[in-house]
Amino acid sequence: LKLLNLTNNNITLLLDSHLRGMRELEVLHLDDNHINTVASATFKSLESLEILTIARNKLRGLAPRMFLLLNRLKMLDLSGNAIQDLDPEVLKDVPALRTLRCSECGLSRVKSLVYRVIPLLETLDLRNNYITSLAPEEYMDLNNLRRLFLDGNRIFELKDYTFQGLALQHLGLARNRMEKISRMAFEDCSVLSIDFSSNKLQYSSFRHLSPVITHMHDINIANTHISPEHVREFLKRATRLKKLNLSRLNLNQLLPNMFTSQTKLEVLNLSSNGLQYIPVDILHSLPSLHTLDLRRNEFRGMPEIILRRLDRIHNVEL
Repeated sequence: LKLLNLTNNNITLLLDSHLRGMRELEVLHLDDNHINTVASATFKSLESLEILTIARNKLRGLAPRMFLLLNRLKMLDLSGNAIQDLDPEVLKDVPALRTLRCSECGLSRVKSLVYRVIPLLETLDLRNNYITSLAPEEYMDLNNLRRLFLDGNRIFELKDYTFQGLALQHLGLARNRMEKISRMAFEDCSVLSIDFSSNKLQYSSFRHLSPVITHMHDINIANTHISPEHVREFLKRATRLKKLNLSRLNLNQLLPNMFTSQTKLEVLNLSSNGLQYIPVDILHSLPSLHTLDLRRNEFRGMPEIILRRLDRIHNVEL
């Protein structure tokens, strides 16, 4: 047996005796049950296990050495359990971990020692918790981290050197309470995709993305506090963008030369603004565009020249 899927059952108790004789098991799914406690060393006989998901159960905490002998575990999902704390004593038995998912776990912080015992981590999902701040060099022990999801927390500020040394493919910070990005927050790091949507950020903060913006492929600044003039200024150095979300910004007009640097842009979301008109020059400046979202604006009609240009775009939503 390589894979065992026990999701959506009525399991309330899990004992090590239940799992004996499954030494070849590589994948175990226990999501959406009613498990409220898992004792230390419960999984010790699963020496080949690589994927373990226990999402959306009723765990209130994690027992020390709960994952004893799971040396090959690469993916662990604890999402939707009110564990409230991550302890290095719990995770030190899974040094090969590549993906850790702890969304909706009631976490207010993660101890730095946790990251030291799982240094090979590539994906960290901490969405929808109660994290209020990140320390300088918070992730300094996670040199392999590529995807970091912090959406839906209560982070107010990004401090200097928060992401120092990281080469992130994606950084999710949507739906926080962010009002400030310190000048050196993105110093000595790289980020290809970032989601800042639904924060209170203004242009003075966005300027501090300068160390990373020239290499970025995907930016989402929907529902933030930035004016059309500042959007244009912000985008001047974002020359490699392929995907851009500018929805819900109250952009009642698109300024001339707004997208002159975005010759590689493929996907543009302008939905839920107050747009009544699109200058044809804007469309001509986006030769690579294949998807354009214009829903929930205030168009009352479009000139034929605009319609002909829109006809060249593969996917237009109005």
